Amino acid sequence: MLIPGILSSKIMIEINCDEFWTNNPDIFEDCGWNTCEWKPFDIFAKMPKKEYNLWIPELFSPLSIVEWLKSHMCFAKMFAPKFDLSKPNDQILLKKKGLKVKMFGFTDETKTPGDCGI
Repeated sequence: MLIPGILSSKIMIEINCDEFWTNNPDIFEDCGWNTCEWKPFDIFAKMPKKEYNLWIPELFSPLSIVEWLKSHMCFAKMFAPKFDLSKPNDQILLKKKGLKVKMFGFTDETKTPGDCGI
């Protein structure tokens, strides 16, 4: 499982902090974040970066595959599916607002080093 994953394309996740926090406050807190705006002298402020490597994440990222060693499971809660069975079949799966999954090179911070995904 790891070999094909390592050889495949990098996948990134973009976080719109305000939208994600507003719509998913429990997940936001479980990931260890407590603000979307850094304030001087606030040593307890923990805010998410604009984007993270989703595959393969950095070792100490909240989305790390070793995250299960901590008390919470940020990655699992971010990607746990939510359903609305009252909607038509093609709209049953609900997206988490504030999150976008993109390929490396198609995000703002990876456009230049990723040469737009090429």
